[in-house]
Amino acid sequence: MPRSNSSTTLSAQNLTTTVWIVGIMAFNAALWVIASRNVSPHPDFIDHWVQSRIFSFGYYEHPPMVAWLLRALTSVFGSSETALELIAIGVNTAINALTVGLAAWQFGSRAALFTLIFLESTLYFTGGSLILQIDQPLMLAWLGALWALLAWMRTGRGHWLLWVGVFAGLGALSKYTMVLFYLSWGITITLIPSLRREWRNPWQYASGLVALLVCSPVILWNANRDWISFRFQLSKSTASQSFPGKHLLEFTGGYLLLFSGVLAIGGGILIWQHFRRRGMGRDAETVLACMAVLPIAIFSLLLVRGSFPDPKWANVGFLSFFILLAGVAAQDWNTDQRRRIWHRLILAALLLNVMAISLAALFIRMPISTSGGFANPALATVGWDKAARSVTDLLMQH
Repeated sequence: MPRSNSSTTLSAQNLTTTVWIVGIMAFNAALWVIASRNVSPHPDFIDHWVQSRIFSFGYYEHPPMVAWLLRALTSVFGSSETALELIAIGVNTAINALTVGLAAWQFGSRAALFTLIFLESTLYFTGGSLILQIDQPLMLAWLGALWALLAWMRTGRGHWLLWVGVFAGLGALSKYTMVLFYLSWGITITLIPSLRREWRNPWQYASGLVALLVCSPVILWNANRDWISFRFQLSKSTASQSFPGKHLLEFTGGYLLLFSGVLAIGGGILIWQHFRRRGMGRDAETVLACMAVLPIAIFSLLLVRGSFPDPKWANVGFLSFFILLAGVAAQDWNTDQRRRIWHRLILAALLLNVMAISLAALFIRMPISTSGGFANPALATVGWDKAARSVTDLLMQH
């Protein structure tokens, strides 16, 4: 049976969109390959590389996944500065690709393109392309768990919840904050009336048991060492601050800078308007909204009285946020008035990110301090050039 004109047109549109997505991602990767020649590896990245030389089921500051990942990749591509930078670019590109793929699977090709544009509008998902830390394997695992959770919601098949457990366990082997996935999901099924019966679903508890089994190596490692890694992480919650709420303000300002305040605020308003029109229920959009807001809200509550404010903690929440925002944009795009709003929002976010990256590049090329005693703040983000060059010489010897 011959295809209809509408299906042929749709296939052509999907192909065009796919070409745009692949082109943008290839351009982004190539751009950062070029930029890597002028930026030294981040000290944290080098720290993880050093740990990867010594296999362990846990480390003092964090779980072992980033070290395992680096050990596997450097065994194939080597440990030169160029190889490490290409590994970082490759892993971050994989995160973007998986996020875009999840949006395409859930909302279609147009939403996938919007998701990529939103990622490219943030300082974190563009400027962070040269950094590989514990957050990168965490985000890969978080996306895997989120994909399995949405697959369960779509099909109703319990085995998908077991896959949630597998990815959640891998996430816990990457960073302990993966526990927020289950905590956020628990709050979601409590707040949404149509989901509350999931508390009686044995597959939900089986999922948690699978996650514990997968991450058991780091739990046993800690148990044999007086819970040293857990205690180190908990000690951050007692950090002092000059006035109550100081760290919360720093955290909020930091994630608005890293993940685009324009998209966070403007996009948040558009999502709120979307749910006012349709309501919330047992569907993917509701789950994405909860999995976007709750991790950031939980961190914010913990920071009211203490802890170390790292705005990167919000990254997993913004993955869900950008997928949902893209889905809403794709639905609004056929309405002229709404499309004009999205045009302005996207243009503003992209322009501000270009300005932020340009400013960061300017600071990176500045010396650590000037004759007037000015300290270059950007070097705390990208690492100290002289120290990194010394480490590069060490890498070349291995």
